[in-house]
Amino acid sequence: MLINIDSNKYKDMTLASLHMGLIADRFKKRQSIKDLTIKEIIESVGNNGQAFCRALLDGGTDEENFVGQTLLVLEFDGDLKYREFKEKCEKYSLSYAFTYKTLGSCANQKGFGAVFLMDRWIKNPALAKAANILLRAFFSPVGAECLNLGGYFLGGKGIIEKKPYAKINIVELARNLEIYYRETKGRNNSKELKRLGKKSGICVKNGELCIYNENEFDLEGIEDKINDNGIIMLPYSEGKACEGDSAKEQKIRKDIPTLTGYNQESLCKLCPLLNDFVNGEDIHYDQEFLLVTSLVHIKGGKKLFFDNLQKRTGKWNHTLNQNRKHNILNGSPMYCENSKTTCPYYNNCKGKSLYDKASRKIRKLENTEVFYEIDKCVSVLKKMLEEAVAARNADIHIIKAQTALGKTEQYAEIVKNWIGKKFIIAVPTIKLQREVAERIEAKGVECEITESMYTKIAQLGLPDLEEKLNKDFSKGFTKRGKKTILEYKKEHMDELSPRQLEIFNEILKKRKIGYSGARCIVTTHALFLMKELYKMQDYEIIIDEDLLMTLFHFTSSLPLSDIEKLLELPFIDADNREQLERILELDNEETLQVNFTSLSESVLEKLYEQRNEFTGPVPKLFDSTHVIMCKNKKEIVFIKKYDFGDCSKMTILSATADRALYEDYFSGKTINFREVYKAEYKGKVLQYTAHTLSRAFFNKNGGTDVLEEIKEKYIGDIPIITFKMLAPDSEIHFGKTEGFNVYRGMDIAVIGTPHNSPVLYELVGAMLGYDTSGSLHRYRVERGGYSFPMMSYDDGKMRNMQLFFIESELEQAVGRARLLRENCTVYVFSNYPCQQAEIIENPYLRVKTEADTGKNEDEIIQNETMEY
Repeated sequence: MLINIDSNKYKDMTLASLHMGLIADRFKKRQSIKDLTIKEIIESVGNNGQAFCRALLDGGTDEENFVGQTLLVLEFDGDLKYREFKEKCEKYSLSYAFTYKTLGSCANQKGFGAVFLMDRWIKNPALAKAANILLRAFFSPVGAECLNLGGYFLGGKGIIEKKPYAKINIVELARNLEIYYRETKGRNNSKELKRLGKKSGICVKNGELCIYNENEFDLEGIEDKINDNGIIMLPYSEGKACEGDSAKEQKIRKDIPTLTGYNQESLCKLCPLLNDFVNGEDIHYDQEFLLVTSLVHIKGGKKLFFDNLQKRTGKWNHTLNQNRKHNILNGSPMYCENSKTTCPYYNNCKGKSLYDKASRKIRKLENTEVFYEIDKCVSVLKKMLEEAVAARNADIHIIKAQTALGKTEQYAEIVKNWIGKKFIIAVPTIKLQREVAERIEAKGVECEITESMYTKIAQLGLPDLEEKLNKDFSKGFTKRGKKTILEYKKEHMDELSPRQLEIFNEILKKRKIGYSGARCIVTTHALFLMKELYKMQDYEIIIDEDLLMTLFHFTSSLPLSDIEKLLELPFIDADNREQLERILELDNEETLQVNFTSLSESVLEKLYEQRNEFTGPVPKLFDSTHVIMCKNKKEIVFIKKYDFGDCSKMTILSATADRALYEDYFSGKTINFREVYKAEYKGKVLQYTAHTLSRAFFNKNGGTDVLEEIKEKYIGDIPIITFKMLAPDSEIHFGKTEGFNVYRGMDIAVIGTPHNSPVLYELVGAMLGYDTSGSLHRYRVERGGYSFPMMSYDDGKMRNMQLFFIESELEQAVGRARLLRENCTVYVFSNYPCQQAEIIENPYLRVKTEADTGKNEDEIIQNETMEY
């Protein structure tokens, strides 16, 4: 091959730098042009230090002397490590012919050069200049050295690597550079590529550098182009679109939005033909064309297609001529029915095209779901429950079973029939506690119903005492409740009736739970935890509904001013003082695991004497284990992680239980997780998903005005379960849905998506040992057989926990109608898909703002509260 190469050999930079003018003069002579093999070039340049030109020049080193170019050259003076250079070349298929140590390389500054051999001669100077710029763009900003085609390079003083048969294609170089920009420039990728197009003189259209192999390009109607040795380049022109970029094509692109949130795995689940293609199955090129017409309109889809095509064929665009490619980039996704070669999955697939299926906000991942007869499901539930009760271990047994399957009846029967066992039954609410106790007693088993002192006090008809206790409770002084009651009794002894005195004495008796000798104790989740009933070894413990929902919502908050006041108190010991100081040093939304020393009774009394100085429940802080800082609200939020290390065996029955969360909370315990077969609903769920209906959505759109519009258009006057702020008088609302049967068999509406504050997610995440450094962003998530867009976390554990919160509230609300056994309808208005729902995606509201359906949703969800 022809090359301008100097006959002089140099060993170091000192002499070569003195001879720069002489070298340039020698390149003006025709004698500098040699016909060498690539191996001879490698030796002359790499080992002998002979200067050379990357372009073939005739008569000097000015650009006007340019004849052609087949070499691309990069030199680095130590700013880039050779290892990093090599890794990037391997990643983006940049095959160099050889690399060498530059003359200026030394121990402190290891410079090197790299020479790439193109697969053809380029004779057009604009195309040659573009090739130099494209290669340089992988490694550093484009400088003047790329723009001067007449420049020359000093040789090297030692070959590093040589691959004499390696060649590079300028079109493949451009395609790989597009990938590099997408992966490294983030959201600025398109803007940066256009900027590069301007520098390199290449038109950029639809996120692609307009440079192609001739046999892939339709030349018809394209006048402004460069055609050089089989390479087509459309030149850049300021303020002018590329030829062929017609108004019609622009309109098509505008009408077809690019879909985001998909990766290879999720797309393959969506389309079995794509799955075959990715897995190397032999599919017809018509089917490949069908796939790519959709994939180019899905973010990352084009790269996915051509990456896998390259693996199959060893080169880009193997099956596609340029005419087809032109149509792909500018046209609509092809319908499957229009493919010349029929897709083998067409008859069973319910989508018009891959794009059509992917564009649905909410879609089913499986076409069919297996359901069993309800009697079969009940039989399985009964067997699982009996096996858990019979187990002789201290494990946590979790049985996940649908709402209304008959869990209460099954464990009531077990309590009745297992005469030799004593049971503790824990349920979520006081109302359900009484109902369950009545149901078990109706089977002939005596029950002891646990009651808090606050419940008993309500029977006295003493509002002043109730108010005092409520104040003490809100300030966190729950442990001195009996002392407050005793003080009140002494002060008002002469005013109390015999019945009131009897109740007082009943409250003040020091009796442990189980005192009655009843074979079954029925309690609430809260008392079960507060009294540590999970440590009662003589009882078989059955927990009705998800205990984690109770544990995760046991949060409290304190203003920072309360922490500062605590530090001023002389009776706070040194260890606790250190913990308080560490809390005040936290950054916003930073979490901390705390280890407070328990407060003695005397310290609690001293705190109680100063209770009016504090705003929040100060004593609760000293029982907590994890804290999060909220500087914007000037407060901390904290939670207690209960220690179940020495707990008795427990069996938990829930429709929403999550195995991973139980394993993470009860670390160190063996979790036996089983799920009962699912039965199909007798009733139905109609779900409207076009609007998020978060609390912030309601605040931006008139609050109860949204409810009234939904009632007027869709549901009429049926019971509604929603946020407490929208229905303050309703007994059932998000955060309080478990254990109610009043809506059984009724048409009801569930309105809203019960997001929580990120503060709660991060606090619970810290308690579970998760990575809480991430923040909420919009992702396409997969959950419960659906794929749908949702503000969520990138971290898998955080995402699972966050979606568990939302899903549990919605499914419990839907479950109030008992759809499994009742032929009624639940209307759900939320963008989080519910089980067995018929999804309706059409807009249904006249809203003032759609901010939380897109670009501002992250801000909306960030501002959600922890209160329902």
